[in-house]
Amino acid sequence: MGGRDSTGAQAGREEAAYHIVRRYFLIAGYGTERTIARTLGIDPKLVSRAVIRLMREGMLAAPGADWGLARACYALTEEHLQE
Repeated sequence: MGGRDSTGAQAGREEAAYHIVRRYFLIAGYGTERTIARTLGIDPKLVSRAVIRLMREGMLAAPGADWGLARACYALTEEHLQE
């Protein structure tokens, strides 16, 4: 359909999820993968990939353990709080 193979469609979904999750963090400031997936209705695997990419880019940190949370919680890094 539309000339896109399944690999292209998957890449498109991953890129869309990345942009949506990035925007979520810019608005909310923090969250867990599970909460984001449920709130936004995005496949948890796509949310996880987006979070990993955002962490690699230096946009997110995982201070959940410092906050006494058992589940991984991600938050914007200081430099991104002002975006």
